[in-house]
Amino acid sequence: MSGLFIDSVVLGLGASLIMDGWAVARWRLTGAPMLDYGWLARWLAGVPAGRVSVSPGQGAPLTALERWIGWTLHYGIGVFYAAVFLVLVGESWRFSPDPGPALVYGAVTSLAPFVILQPALGRGAFASLTPAPWMARVQTVLTHLIFGAGLYWTALILTMLGL
Repeated sequence: MSGLFIDSVVLGLGASLIMDGWAVARWRLTGAPMLDYGWLARWLAGVPAGRVSVSPGQGAPLTALERWIGWTLHYGIGVFYAAVFLVLVGESWRFSPDPGPALVYGAVTSLAPFVILQPALGRGAFASLTPAPWMARVQTVLTHLIFGAGLYWTALILTMLGL
């Protein structure tokens, strides 16, 4: 069990960092805004009170604490996704990584923002309320494919290093 835990933490953090690197590169190349994970924290904080959605840009500005909690949640979710992936494909995948399962899994994880986070942030299911829904959908899937690739690349690097 400890091997699964450690592998999940390392793969999840590595894949999340790679995904965030993609988001920074995309922002610098295209000007496309990055998601501010502080909104994730604010939304989750309101759920127990019955607030099922928040509208970024409306209301009080995000606090530093909300941003810190949001980024922590983002990386925690990455670790959780990595753990689920390893349970699904088997822990042995970590020692002989194959990009196929990781990319398929990355694509499947894009369902979470489509049906949970985007509606929670007032963007509608499958980004239906955004100014360019299909562009938002493509970017969501691409970002999650990058997460899947990040799982593979992190495992590959660990394997190459003999870890």
